[in-house]
Amino acid sequence: MQHVSPRLRAAVVSAALIATGALVVAPAAPSAGAPASASAGARPTIWDNCTRFNNRYEHGVGRRHAHDQTTSGDPVRNFLRSNKKFRRAMNHNRDLDRDNDNVACEQH
Repeated sequence: MQHVSPRLRAAVVSAALIATGALVVAPAAPSAGAPASASAGARPTIWDNCTRFNNRYEHGVGRRHAHDQTTSGDPVRNFLRSNKKFRRAMNHNRDLDRDNDNVACEQH
């Protein structure tokens, strides 16, 4: 008699249950690390992109003592200064601060 690993045995039993209709498999839920916009039919959030973000925070959100690092034009100075809101934005979508100046979606 051959030794069958517990994983293989579980896989064979699961396949048999699915084939007979005794077990119904639901589609897999999106992983916790996947952004909400990646799942099909997900509601758009303000964290999806800078266009949506700027609808709520017109000139962006930055850390309390942040300074806009720009090489062209005047730097943005009238963004909302909030460490809590900036941290929340970065937890949802790190692309909101692509220039890494601690100001998310700054807009002139």
